[in-house]
Amino acid sequence: MSASPPQYSLWLLPRSDHEAMLVEHVARLSALVGGTRFAPHVTIHGDLPLSQDTLVALAQAIAVQVPQQHWPITALQAGDHFFRCLYLRFDDHRAFAQLQSAVLAQSATQDGQSPFPHLSLAYGEPHPDNAKLCTVLAEQFAGQTIVLDRIAVARSSKAVPIAEWQVLAEFPLSPNDTTETTAMSTLLIPEGRRHDLACLGRLAVDLYAQQLGARLEDVSSFAKYLGGSSANIAFGVARLGLRAAMVSRVGDEQMGRFLIETLEREGCDTTQVQIDPQRLTALVLLGLKDRDTFPLLFYRENCADMAIDPSLIDESFIADCRALLITGTHLSAPTVRAASTTALAYAARHQVLRVLDIDYRPVLWGLTKRGEGANRFVADAHVTAQLQQMLPHFDLLIGTEEEFLIAGGVAGDLLASLREVRALTPAALVVKLGAAGCCFIRNAIPARLEDALTAQGERVEVMNVLGAGDAFAAGLMTGFLRGMDFVDAARLANACGAIVVSRHACAPAMPTPAELDHWFGGQRNPRVDADRQLAHLHRSTPHRTPRPELQVMAFDHRSQFFELARQAGAQTADIVALKKLLLGAAEKAASDAELDGRIGVLIDGGAYGADALAAATGRGWWVGRPVELPGSRPLRFDGSLSVGSTLVHWPAEQVCKCLVHYHPDDPAPLRLEQELKVQELWQATRASGHELLLEIICPGTPQPIGGNDDAIVRAIKRFYNLGIKPDWWKLAPMAASGWDALALLIAERDPLCRGAVILGLNQPLQVLADSFTHADNPVVKGFMVGRSLWAEPSLRWLRRQCTDQELMDAVAANFLLLSHAWSTRHRHATIRA
Repeated sequence: MSASPPQYSLWLLPRSDHEAMLVEHVARLSALVGGTRFAPHVTIHGDLPLSQDTLVALAQAIAVQVPQQHWPITALQAGDHFFRCLYLRFDDHRAFAQLQSAVLAQSATQDGQSPFPHLSLAYGEPHPDNAKLCTVLAEQFAGQTIVLDRIAVARSSKAVPIAEWQVLAEFPLSPNDTTETTAMSTLLIPEGRRHDLACLGRLAVDLYAQQLGARLEDVSSFAKYLGGSSANIAFGVARLGLRAAMVSRVGDEQMGRFLIETLEREGCDTTQVQIDPQRLTALVLLGLKDRDTFPLLFYRENCADMAIDPSLIDESFIADCRALLITGTHLSAPTVRAASTTALAYAARHQVLRVLDIDYRPVLWGLTKRGEGANRFVADAHVTAQLQQMLPHFDLLIGTEEEFLIAGGVAGDLLASLREVRALTPAALVVKLGAAGCCFIRNAIPARLEDALTAQGERVEVMNVLGAGDAFAAGLMTGFLRGMDFVDAARLANACGAIVVSRHACAPAMPTPAELDHWFGGQRNPRVDADRQLAHLHRSTPHRTPRPELQVMAFDHRSQFFELARQAGAQTADIVALKKLLLGAAEKAASDAELDGRIGVLIDGGAYGADALAAATGRGWWVGRPVELPGSRPLRFDGSLSVGSTLVHWPAEQVCKCLVHYHPDDPAPLRLEQELKVQELWQATRASGHELLLEIICPGTPQPIGGNDDAIVRAIKRFYNLGIKPDWWKLAPMAASGWDALALLIAERDPLCRGAVILGLNQPLQVLADSFTHADNPVVKGFMVGRSLWAEPSLRWLRRQCTDQELMDAVAANFLLLSHAWSTRHRHATIRA
């Protein structure tokens, strides 16, 4: 039996005097257009697939936290959406977006969501005279403001005739205006400091189980990420664009350097991360057994971050911060407690906002067995006493219900615990309520938690709860530091938490500003893991090494080197040595032309190029690596039937390059088979995290520059239609009009694309240089050329007709000629012998 269609909506209702005026207009206009009368209202969300009781509870919750709305009328418009033909238009108010977000969190559907704030005056069929009617009515409503003072549950939907619409329940909105609400729920944070937020606390390596559903005992592989609650928050705040800093300690070893480099790549200051010459960096093993079971195993005994030296806490550094956030673990032992106390004293002296994220982990207070790291609550009087000694030193406390229970110490009674906390400190309190959202208590503890200013949570499918609290804190602090009131900051925080719980890992899962813009833009998929655009933004908008220009020496060729060796009577070992010498030539060219940040190499990882590839990796160059079987058409991958299995073993910095001989007019069976392989590769690189460079060569008779441009652009458009968005395109030289067409296509389909590079096709250097003069569009980032540079010198070397140095000098000289031609292409450069 099919489910009955939705019947309910949430409305805002006008104040009684405005309602009486609007009722008259609705009656007169409905008669004029032949429509049915209705109660004047602003629809927040219609066609809601929720029960009446659920909506009544939601409306009640919203009513106590949303003030009355005063909305100026900006226009009187006509349209045909949902039979609406005449309506008052209001600006896109922040409160309206917040209301829709709260409802979306409950309903998990955007169907029926009002496209913009408006109040309908008549429903009927569109008519040419409606535009004239709008002009007349606009004069009557000019300069007016509508006050909306109630939220209502209505029986109203597309399935219910307008004549049967009725208000079932209504609740008055808070009489407080927006100014009062803002004043109550903002924090006093100093301006003009070098750092927005310093985080003091755990800085560790997270080793995340890659087998979902397995016991930690049965996990066979782990992914390595930055971890530790304070570090996650610092990372998240930096990713959101603020100036974050980390205060902690790591070991003088590879894992410590990994953590520092990861923070620095994200833009986080690490000058206050101490280096411990004796202790190791902390580790954590994390599993994802099921939706409710997330085993944790902490390796933290005598670790570096628990040995942070209080004497090294720099007062001048703390004084230059706007806020200092400390997590609870760094109150749990004498050494870290002393470091936290020192930092708090400096913060108080310099009016720095002091924040405690309680972050209670019983195992780290010695209250459970070592294997019970997932246990989030054990009542303990000693822990409560330790926390309560420190609470007066903070201005803002953040915690879950269980964390405020341990801070307050009243077993099983959250409100009583909050009152104990309030007796000790006037700090603002943010209580996290899980999927229900969070609430803000600035002054006295209310009689009911429901009476506190509350921000609704986001409804998402949970994959991993382990990073949710850190993501929440990062979003909340970002909001507060940007001057938001609690409702807006919490909206940001709840979104950050909701996004992270749907992903593997903590820090790397943190959203970027672009992701949050998409989240709040009304186009997101309620299933976060199924939102392709959100996934693409998460992949493409975090900090990446800038590559505004690329000059790449390509010697990933395999069949061509085999043929050179055959001609010269050389062996495989000679090809291996040759490729290492070509790397040396690239080094020489990069040094001579000062190409730091622009130089790159393209090298195979098989029997010929593995040594050279390993030597090139890790030096900060752009490094590409081929995946295609040379000459295959239809496309096949080299060395494996499972390209995803291959990529698992590649360093993350290596860019996956795939050459496909493809024409948009190929016979359908061939075209579809090749497209399927490229889609397979696209999915594999999405999972592995490698950038993808897609090289397209249209088969057929070689054409002059511009001859194949239309086919190339159509091929790229086809791949975009398939949802494939490579980071780079590698293409044959095109005319200026072809590059312009490509730029327009990329701007439309994937503005996050890194750009295109020009391939060589073994053309003479002068021909390539001439082609560069057409590549004036900024979408073209450089060149990626191979045989034109090294084919002739390599054959001479294989025949023992030149020395190693002579080979490297000749190839480097060829490369420098192209480099000069590229750099001076705007002046129509020519190559001189």
